[in-house]
Amino acid sequence: MADKEGRNRRLDFRQDDMIRMNEELLTKEEYDIEVNRVGILSGQSNLLHSLSGGGSAHEISSAAHLNPEVSRALELLDAKLNYVIGMNVMQQTDHTDMKERFVNMSATGMRFTSSVFCKKGEHLKITMSLPLSPPVLLELLAEVVYIKVTNGRTQLGVAFMFRCEEEEDSVVRYIFKRQRETIRMKYREKTRHSRLDDEDLV
Repeated sequence: MADKEGRNRRLDFRQDDMIRMNEELLTKEEYDIEVNRVGILSGQSNLLHSLSGGGSAHEISSAAHLNPEVSRALELLDAKLNYVIGMNVMQQTDHTDMKERFVNMSATGMRFTSSVFCKKGEHLKITMSLPLSPPVLLELLAEVVYIKVTNGRTQLGVAFMFRCEEEEDSVVRYIFKRQRETIRMKYREKTRHSRLDDEDLV
């Protein structure tokens, strides 16, 4: 139970960040089509599945445990294919209008300022680039759950609606990565202040 509660706390962790993204309001008809489409990452996964002969490189490398060199080569191939596919998708003209934006993001949703006029309960398609290694491009569906207008600026809160495990895994991996970075920065800052305080006492 403690593990589950700990994971839930980590999923609730919110991170202020700058991310390249854009958003598009979907009509009900567009949403009904998009919700049944294969997402970018699911498409990548299917391609890797077919290229590796019916299993992912990770699955094959696990089966090839008797030959560590083959296992390692397959893992490297998997990483390179992900990188090439990700870079190729990111260069598509459909995504050239992404701009770097300030967001407050968690593993389950995000908050950001938007010029899109929408209502609570409507759906957006959010395209974002996550600076992972390799870089990950996501096209996520999201439901508008919060709207606040201040000084003519509209802030939206949205809940992600993942269409495949790969989408959710990428967002969770990014949030955990940023969480670790934030904890390390706070620890370094605390250590630095403690060292300066000790020097003052000398």
